[in-house]
Amino acid sequence: MNRREKLLATMVAGILVLIVSGFGLRAVIVKPLREMDRKTSDVRDKMEKIKQERRAFFSAEDRLKGRNLRAFADTVDQASAKSGEVLTRQIISSGLQETEFTRLPVGPRKLRGANEIGWSVQGEGPLSNVVNLVYLMQETPWIHQVDGLSLSTGDGPGMVKVRFRYLTLVLDPAPEVDRKELPSKASLDSAVRRSLDLLVARDLLRPYVKRPPPPPPARVSMRAGVPFESRLGSTGA
Repeated sequence: MNRREKLLATMVAGILVLIVSGFGLRAVIVKPLREMDRKTSDVRDKMEKIKQERRAFFSAEDRLKGRNLRAFADTVDQASAKSGEVLTRQIISSGLQETEFTRLPVGPRKLRGANEIGWSVQGEGPLSNVVNLVYLMQETPWIHQVDGLSLSTGDGPGMVKVRFRYLTLVLDPAPEVDRKELPSKASLDSAVRRSLDLLVARDLLRPYVKRPPPPPPARVSMRAGVPFESRLGSTGA
């Protein structure tokens, strides 16, 4: 191999070394950079997910606080006592006799995130006053549900027996709130209540009572067109 060929071989070898060294440096430097970029991107995604979860948490907490402001209390015993007071007050406001009503506690029944409690109510009174009671209980500002409403004929004219359950929720756990007394906007003179007067006037809520069958027709003798009863009377005479 002459001098020129040696120089050419040396140059080729140098170029190959540079190429291999470049790939090596790329593997040593670029790969860690890419790994660092990937980890940075993962951290950024996790941080964004945490921010979204925090926003969702605080939003849910605000909604729960709003719900809890409409709850009777934070404990089952307190909520049961207060809802019972409201029930008694509404019975009196409806013009009904408190002594004509029985109230039995319902629950607690464990639900997801809450306990369901309430009162089973039954009593008797004039239809118009019973409608007052159902209307006032349905319009109470607290979290509630009027369930199992039924009416039947009472013991006197114009009287009906009513039965229903008044249910409410106690959040568990209950977020801390500054609870205030909720004013009731329901009024017996409101247009909504007056619209129910038609039910009272037509007695539409009274259970259906089947009309008794008509009396059987009088027996008539086929002889000479004389009623059978008349023939018996004349025979006896």
